[in-house]
Amino acid sequence: MKKYLYFMNKEQGFFLPYILIIIMIVLTGVTSGIHAYKNTIGVTGNHLEEIHIETLFQMGRAKLKQDLRNQRERLDNNIQYNFPDGIVDINLNYMNEGMLKLQFKITTDRSQTEMTNYLIINEP
Repeated sequence: MKKYLYFMNKEQGFFLPYILIIIMIVLTGVTSGIHAYKNTIGVTGNHLEEIHIETLFQMGRAKLKQDLRNQRERLDNNIQYNFPDGIVDINLNYMNEGMLKLQFKITTDRSQTEMTNYLIINEP
């Protein structure tokens, strides 16, 4: 019987393709892990920025409520609060008695966001 595949009978260099396939699989796994880690870091940074914006929104709204309770006359239509994490600009629109439309413009170091909210005023 003839030996057609001579290199398969010699076992000196036959393991090279197996080693190359294993190395390629390991490198693919490591590379995909690095990309997933970089994406996770980006998503975490965006989530922290969203938490800062939400915190500034809540702080601005609470400060506005406090100012409305303390003052007997109407406030200006544009109010600005400076907090350590950013600046909150609030535009007040008196819709009717007891209702305010608040337009927030929140500025941080990395971003600027605008949102609208409503506030019910309980006047005695």
